[in-house]
Amino acid sequence: MPGTTPTSPGAFALVALALAGLFRRRR
Repeated sequence: MPGTTPTSPGAFALVALALAGLFRRRR
């Protein structure tokens, strides 16, 4: 997954959204 640098607000937001979605779907 390219763009996993801490200087990428877009990537961070995408990761956060993906994690939230996975957690919501898992629970």
